Amino acid sequence: MILNILSFLSITAGSVMRSDMGLPSLWSTVEGWLNFKGPIGPRPVLEPSTIKIKCPELPTLSSYSNGAGPDFWKIFPYNDLPNVASTRLCPKALAKLLSSASPLLTPVQYNRGLKVVNYLTNGAPSCQKSPPLPPVCNKNARSAIVHGKAVTDMVGFFVKSGFVAGPFNSPPLKDFRVNSLIAVEQDTKVRPCLNVSLPKGCSFNDNVNESLVEKVNMTSARNFSYAVKECGLGAVMSKFDMCDAYKVMPAKPDDYRLQGFSWLGKFFVELAQIFRAETAVCNFDALGHTLHVLSLTQANIPSHLVFRQLDDLPFVAPRWTNWCEEFSAVYSQNCSLVNVKLADNCANYDKAFVNSTQGKVLGIWFDTTTLTWSYPDEKRKKLMILLYDLYTADTATRKNLSH
Repeated sequence: MILNILSFLSITAGSVMRSDMGLPSLWSTVEGWLNFKGPIGPRPVLEPSTIKIKCPELPTLSSYSNGAGPDFWKIFPYNDLPNVASTRLCPKALAKLLSSASPLLTPVQYNRGLKVVNYLTNGAPSCQKSPPLPPVCNKNARSAIVHGKAVTDMVGFFVKSGFVAGPFNSPPLKDFRVNSLIAVEQDTKVRPCLNVSLPKGCSFNDNVNESLVEKVNMTSARNFSYAVKECGLGAVMSKFDMCDAYKVMPAKPDDYRLQGFSWLGKFFVELAQIFRAETAVCNFDALGHTLHVLSLTQANIPSHLVFRQLDDLPFVAPRWTNWCEEFSAVYSQNCSLVNVKLADNCANYDKAFVNSTQGKVLGIWFDTTTLTWSYPDEKRKKLMILLYDLYTADTATRKNLSH
């Protein structure tokens, strides 16, 4: 079975295509997948030279496993610890939009919107159990040291942007928790984030009261493909992507002590939602959902043609309507009013695009002029390598199987 999947994925990106959202009409194409014998191709590697630098003024250090000297910190950006929830978004503008749309919203939608206004004003909850977590000091992960230059650059950028407070010479709050800093490799960047699942049994995530955490339902590329097929040939698609995602949803000041970390001998505080925290998804999703439903009240597009996956909002409409164009304009305007920044449209129709017949949605390339979908080349190669490693290994971890 795995070999057949590898065969399917191994042909060129242009021909890894399913017609009319199903199998290709030519059986010879399917036979080509089944008879493929390799090679898998080179394993992708994130080269340091390809990583975009945000803080070019910061010098490169010989080592990132110890502290930096005073000259380094003189030019490192600084952001003081605020006394109130910190966000660039405008809760008053969101409250005004809610008030205008209230006759068209259900009580649940309206109350959820008011909850978002409260989150933006006072900070979103961490839903921690009692008694409070004790102070802790976790070591940073090896990945952060390996990618030390990129991690330092991004920490500096977060401080500049107001997402992180610091640097401080000593823990800035009572019962301060120093979380382990890890580096997550992405396509063209390294993302530093806090491991709030340590120490086991006494972590931020272990202490979350799950009964207070809202369950979030997301869409899928398969669901989007059904809408594309329903809208037919030449359907018009758009995809919006919110910039900075979790960083725009502030944390409560009372929770700042839980969101600390240490880097190069200094202390910092994450002021927003933490990537991989149990509460981050539902707290951020409440904002995305509210902007979604508010925009639906101002446009004619049927709600089942608009999808949401955290910070992504793809939608599709038949070519004989202006639904896609109208909703694109309405959603952009509402985000602008609340000061939600959206990613620029991509020339290659990848991260974001507006009113197009082609583009990548939820990791899949769609083309409505031929009603086909295909795997983007980079996704195909990664999946092939993962499957090949699984096929040739004597054992497999649950993590690898879950991919």
